Amino acid sequence: MAGTDPLPVRSRIKIDFTRLDALLSNFFLVEVIDGGGDYYFKYFGDLMPELCGINLCGLHLSDVTSVALRSSLKPAYDRVVRARRPTYLAGHYVRPTARIAIERLQIPVLDDDGAVAAIWGLVIPDLRGHSRTDLAGDGPARLDGNDEILPPA
Repeated sequence: MAGTDPLPVRSRIKIDFTRLDALLSNFFLVEVIDGGGDYYFKYFGDLMPELCGINLCGLHLSDVTSVALRSSLKPAYDRVVRARRPTYLAGHYVRPTARIAIERLQIPVLDDDGAVAAIWGLVIPDLRGHSRTDLAGDGPARLDGNDEILPPA
């Protein structure tokens, strides 16, 4: 049973908020356009262009010139929109000179009507063996991996 408190009291929260700013560069926020017909990158953390090989902030997915990146991201976003549930992906960003292992969480943000209005995401890369200079200037990546819809809580 949930108890009588409508919200958890502060002492029950186990998140170290002082470390949250360390993850901001790994976040992205994608606005869903026309029910998933297109996507607009509203926020793209500082690390994301290095992983993807291109800064997508302010672009529509349909405007991304890299067919490999565009065609690998769209199905991942479409799946979140259809399922209306978070998805998890363990995979890679594959670039011409690097293959970077990642874990990626995508969380749907619903509007008042229950439709997915945006996707809030977090990417945790494994950069062991890669320096940031290794990632610079070698072109757009493609997302490689199979995402899974997370079960309801």
